Amino acid sequence: MNTRMACVCPWPNSSSAYRVTREEENQKFVSVLQDIMDMHTDNIIDLRDGIHETKAMGRAGSDASDDDSLFAGFSEKQFLDEHLAERVLMRLIANNHILLSQQKTGNQLGGAGLSSGVLDNNLNVLDVLSRSVEFVNDMSSLKYDERVDVKVDTRLIDQNGDYTCEENVDIRNIDNHQKLIFPYIGNHIEYVLNEILKNSTRALIENRVQQPIDILIVLDRSKPDSAPTLQIKISDHGGGIGPDTLSKLWEYSFTTVSSGKSSSRKGDSNGNQSALLSTQSGKDIELGAAHDLGFGKSDGEDIGADSVVSDNLIAGMGYGLPLSLTYCQLFGGDIRLHSVWGKGTDVYVVLKGL
Repeated sequence: MNTRMACVCPWPNSSSAYRVTREEENQKFVSVLQDIMDMHTDNIIDLRDGIHETKAMGRAGSDASDDDSLFAGFSEKQFLDEHLAERVLMRLIANNHILLSQQKTGNQLGGAGLSSGVLDNNLNVLDVLSRSVEFVNDMSSLKYDERVDVKVDTRLIDQNGDYTCEENVDIRNIDNHQKLIFPYIGNHIEYVLNEILKNSTRALIENRVQQPIDILIVLDRSKPDSAPTLQIKISDHGGGIGPDTLSKLWEYSFTTVSSGKSSSRKGDSNGNQSALLSTQSGKDIELGAAHDLGFGKSDGEDIGADSVVSDNLIAGMGYGLPLSLTYCQLFGGDIRLHSVWGKGTDVYVVLKGL
């Protein structure tokens, strides 16, 4: 038995399953879960580097003709899809128990009944979008000294099938608009929005397009016997995605960002002016996943001095879009992307309420 678990388990020498039967045992168990989460906070970066180093060693130790045989049958995407989905679920289960324990003892902020573990029953989608837009624009200001406007429209379909529409929602003053309550894990939605908005922001700025990002939110509650459905469409006029790039969007480690020095308002070196963002920096991909589950550094630490001076402040690692798709598909959602080369890109996010 693991030493840390052995000191918690009331029957360290027993082969029977460990069970929590008293509050003091649960408190120790929560402490163990927190230690495990902290221990594994940064290992996505290690995983990426390990895969790359293994491939490099294989190529260096074999003839070019034998290179393919070293990794015959190995799919990096399939491996990472399965591993990262299991990782997210593991962290989700652990964090859910931690939050439920805090809510039970009254140590969790928020009103009674509003949250159940990681699930926020009173989640306002506009609040999540507002935080995401502010976050991405702050990053854009650091990188380009520019911000991008967004135009937000909403559609609410109630149980009677009636529509309530709002045009030009002021995302900076959401209290003036109707709430869009959707029971879900807020940080999952925020992570996905961050990645897509970073893509659109970079495409617009680097192509000198003076148009806002168009966002349409549709919340469908018309089926009272089933969970509500959330659809978010994010559109930009940033030049679209080239055919060579489009086929690689969901591959891990693929990025349009050059590994060398990059300056503001320039396309990437291969002429692909769409220039998709992947993630803020190598560190941010793990912090994003950790934050989604309530762990990792605070927002203030996330964009620290080492991140600010990074050349790839808002792009570069190539895990952002594939991991966003994993987050959506965990609970029956999906992401669809349509792009017209030379025009722009539409991204559709569909989620089912929990």
